[in-house]
Amino acid sequence: MKTERTSIKNNPGNHNFNFTLIELLVVIAIIAILAAILLPSLQSARERGKASGCINNLKQIGTAFNMYSDDFGDWVLPATQPGASNYERDWYKHISNYNKIIGKSYGLTYYKNKTIGSFVCPSEGVEFNVDNTNLYYGHTHYIINAHFCGGSYSGNIPSYMRKARKRTAAQKPSQVMLVMDSKTGNNYRTPGSEGFAYRHGRPDTRKLNAATSNDGVGKGKCNSVALAGNVVTADWNEIFDNSGSRFYWQQRGYVPTDKEGDQGVPLY
Repeated sequence: MKTERTSIKNNPGNHNFNFTLIELLVVIAIIAILAAILLPSLQSARERGKASGCINNLKQIGTAFNMYSDDFGDWVLPATQPGASNYERDWYKHISNYNKIIGKSYGLTYYKNKTIGSFVCPSEGVEFNVDNTNLYYGHTHYIINAHFCGGSYSGNIPSYMRKARKRTAAQKPSQVMLVMDSKTGNNYRTPGSEGFAYRHGRPDTRKLNAATSNDGVGKGKCNSVALAGNVVTADWNEIFDNSGSRFYWQQRGYVPTDKEGDQGVPLY
């Protein structure tokens, strides 16, 4: 029996290279196996690149916060500045000079309703204002720690979240979380521990605005910038380990003084 061969001509030398159908299938199978082996590594490298972009954003935000404090008597930028038009005074608009109040952008950019600029996490696939169900990111992929920064004006939250503080109130500034990955969708401050996103390393399985703080959050990592300007990456257990946590987002990590106290100075 004669085996039919497929001829592939290589023009430069007019040589004939003959492959049987089986040989071609073997080559295709090898390529498929190599692709399957390399694909996870490529995806991992791509995710590391996105996480690095997120870390760079948070470093810039942390630098901007400290530059703001340098300009305004050591006060930490609150979640929302006092004023008649509160929504134009939220921290990400204020610190990027979107509202033209400070006169400085501190190197940050904010584009209303556009998923570009300093407040976009490359690892977050949900864009800004993608639907009208409130399960979207209306403004930023990051969220401020109102437990320390204060400035929340809602009447249904503890009073200490409506107070301002100075950097000197922090006992361990390198451990006090300032701004972190957000999971609260159309919000700008932490309403509670469910506001943190854990989208690095492994995706956060919760829906936006999820109410359960530890539902599917133990496998991914959350990026945050501390008051000292350093970026920390931690999972849920590391952040909320009350026995010996190296990160603080509630009242732990800073101490009251006679002048300010843990309650801070009222903003509203």
